[in-house]
Amino acid sequence: MLVKFGLSLSESIDVTSRFIKNFVTGNTIIIKRRTKLDKRLNDPYPRLLKKIFICDANNKLIFKFSQKQLFWKEINFKIPTTLVIKDRDNPENATRHIILVCWKRLDFLRLQLNNLNRQVGSKDIHLHILNNNSSAKDKIEQIVYQDKNSRKFKITLRHYDNSHCCFERFYYIRDVLLVEYNVEYAIIIDDDQQFSNDWVENMWDKRREKRFLCWYGKVWKPGKYRYWRDSTIAYRDCLNNGQANICKFHYGGPGGSIIDCSICDPSSILWNFPDNMAENLNIYQLDDLWLSYIVRAKGWQIRRSYLPIIPLKSENNDKISLMSQLKVEKQRFLSFLIQNKKYL
Repeated sequence: MLVKFGLSLSESIDVTSRFIKNFVTGNTIIIKRRTKLDKRLNDPYPRLLKKIFICDANNKLIFKFSQKQLFWKEINFKIPTTLVIKDRDNPENATRHIILVCWKRLDFLRLQLNNLNRQVGSKDIHLHILNNNSSAKDKIEQIVYQDKNSRKFKITLRHYDNSHCCFERFYYIRDVLLVEYNVEYAIIIDDDQQFSNDWVENMWDKRREKRFLCWYGKVWKPGKYRYWRDSTIAYRDCLNNGQANICKFHYGGPGGSIIDCSICDPSSILWNFPDNMAENLNIYQLDDLWLSYIVRAKGWQIRRSYLPIIPLKSENNDKISLMSQLKVEKQRFLSFLIQNKKYL
């Protein structure tokens, strides 16, 4: 029997001989103090919660301890001989799942694919492209599959009818990533963004439970809730890591973020859409505000990543951007969440 310690089975370190206090009757183990494990391991992720994996002699997972158990001063656990556990972290925890919703900015797609191909650790990337532009299906498929043999990362392409707008990414996490891939975290990017070559790895290293981590956000002072004007941190600050003392947001932009996927679980309050919204407000178009509200309502944190993106720009970018088309709706929905949902 082997005992390993780490973020995932694939990234774990064998601690069988060094840290396990005792084996009793073959399948019972006693593990002393998680803090000692942290201090004595050469651990690249010291602040992340770790797991303990119990494997057979062939390195096949038998059982893994939950994160809460790792806070115990001592674990005394008897492993059932018939126990079969699907390891949620292996192998998909090593895969950086990235979601990209495409609509009308198709000219940027090839640039983004080339950019992701240059990322450090690009072989670990799995890009999920959700095409909301049914009229451009052939063009997108041509871009995606044209250079597939020279691409280091995996791509899954699915076509949708834009009925859920950008909210489609949350349905995708719920119905695909959590079900088919059993993942814990997902990176979300927009279709007008590029990144420094180590951006994906740096963002992945910042993943945390119960946290929505993003480069762009807003913070409002009490009584000053104009969506576009009253944030104490501006877009240019986020883009240039200005006002570095601001590390928490009231609102976070999903494009260029990483999130704990459990927020999209079928039982999550994310799916409890308000039934008293004002007319002409479509929650599927206001996914960023709704997500930010839900994160705070669950007691989670919206944290700043200090990993800004590189904006892609064109003459038509502002014209087709949803942000420019929803200026009134954003303010109305923010006011609704404050007045009816105690958002702030």
